[in-house]
Formats: sequence, C-alpha cells, structure tokens
Amino acid sequence: MTISLAVLIAGEQHVDHPKTLRSIHRARPDQIKECCWPNDSESVRKTIETINADIITVVRSGDTVTSESFDLLRQAIALGADFVYTNEEYTTHEGWRQPWIKPDWSPSRMLTQAYTGRLWATRTEMVASALSGPPVSEWELAIVLRTAARSKSHVHIPIITYLSANEDGSSLFRSTPEGITTATLLFTEYARNL
Repeated sequence: MTISLAVLIAGEQHVDHPKTLRSIHRARPDQIKECCWPNDSESVRKTIETINADIITVVRSGDTVTSESFDLLRQAIALGADFVYTNEEYTTHEGWRQPWIKPDWSPSRMLTQAYTGRLWATRTEMVASALSGPPVSEWELAIVLRTAARSKSHVHIPIITYLSANEDGSSLFRSTPEGITTATLLFTEYARNL
C-alpha cells in the first residue's frame, strides 16, 4: 500500500525559507502547499480541501526535516497508526543545538505538556474534521489536539527528524494573549474528549 504525503509550510516566510524547501524536496513529499499568513483555521481548511494525499504534516518556514523523515511517517501510517510524531532538535539561546527527546504517547501527559511538537502526521480526513467548527487562531494546535484525542493508534518514532530554527523548539502555539486563550480552550476541549 502506497501512502501519499502532503506538506503544509506554515508561518511567515523565514529568511531560511529556501533551505526549508530544499530539505522538504530531499525528503520526497507527494505534494507541497504553502500556508503562510494569514494562516487562521479557515484559510488552512480551504488549503486542505485542495490536497490530494493520504496524510498531512506541517513544517514551519525556516525549519528543516531529515531526508528519511517522510518515509518514516508513511511507514507508521501504513502500519495502522492514526497519529505519528517524532523527536526534534532546536537551537538554544546560546546557539547550541539541543535534542528534544519526547516520551511515548500518554493522553494525560499530552494534556499537561503538549509535547508532540513537530514532526507529526495524521490522516487527511482527520485534519479536515479537526478544523470544522468555529475558526481558531492556533490551527495547528487544534489539529494536533483534536486528531490526537480522536485517534485510536498513536506512534512515537524515537528519531530526530525535525530541526527547528527557533529557541523554543517547535511550539505549536504563539505566546500571545489570543494564542494562550485559544490554547486554553483547545486543551479544555481535549481533556473533555479523553
């Protein structure tokens, strides 16, 4: 069974955007969609409606992925996973590269730490349903929390596949008042669905 994979490139175009694109092409996606600002959930939902792929993942402009990353995501989904996430690496305030080794799946830990970060993947139909309802500013967090809550099979691939250019790792929401309010509502919704 061949699994097709689409990549959404999120966020404002970073100075390293060409580097992001090169790394994505090396990893051989089936489809690439730019999803830069505005990237509220409604505009992202419309972009997703144009995708013709089995699974979706997100890469933030400026970040990079390893060449085997998409193949690992495809293999996990082909084996029956609904939601897959990997380890990543980020740059510290001092400029050092730091691994972010994530724990295996735990619904309660997800609620307290939102640790999946990137790289993650899920089935396209689950993404579409995760964005139905009122638009939210933190659309990627909405996808991750809603699909994670609805998934029957979660897989953690304990390999670093994502290299974040940011000091906070690949946080799934912005620390703005609107972002924090939206995240709080999404976490409350997630907790109710456990």
